[in-house]
Amino acid sequence: MGKTAVLIGLGKSGLGEALIRRFHSEGFQIILLGRNESKLKKCMETFKHKGINIKYRIADLSDSSSISGAFDSINNVDVLIYNAVARRIENAKNLTREHAEYDFSITVGGAISCVREAVPKMKEHSAILVTGGGVALTPSVQNSSMSLSKAALRNYVFSLGTELQEQGIFVGIVTIQQLIKEATKYSPEKIATLYWDLYKNQSNQQEIIY
Repeated sequence: MGKTAVLIGLGKSGLGEALIRRFHSEGFQIILLGRNESKLKKCMETFKHKGINIKYRIADLSDSSSISGAFDSINNVDVLIYNAVARRIENAKNLTREHAEYDFSITVGGAISCVREAVPKMKEHSAILVTGGGVALTPSVQNSSMSLSKAALRNYVFSLGTELQEQGIFVGIVTIQQLIKEATKYSPEKIATLYWDLYKNQSNQQEIIY
């Protein structure tokens, strides 16, 4: 049986697609999790034409029971990649509690629920890889909600990594400081390679700041 990578969050930057290509090229079966079934189907068909067969499960990241249902039919997880984020352009003084709580439920709460479902299906040398953001290190005025959530997500990764180390499960985060853009240092393909490097090496380096 081949290895399985579960990817949450295709995003708009192209990173999700680059992660699919990279991990598939290394022999992984890819399973996508997301709420928008039409988008997931379109992605599946696009890759099918390229000779890459992927699967998908429907999951609302703000709903723990929905995530649990999506994982019910997944037997094993060798790599969990959490690439989902709630995006909102809003400065801190105008940010409402309701908006902040909802965004947190996607960026952080979704990650926590996915981890809780995935870990029992993991064995030694499996990995959890998370997409971080430079706003966790240097908060953005216009992206105040994401700054809060990404900082909390980064904190969670370090705490989780220390705990799961005892089970031989690696937890890492790629903290991306610039916009992802083709034909630049921050191209999706170059960044996807960083995720593979974290998985392959599984060293004491939990974070790549790029």
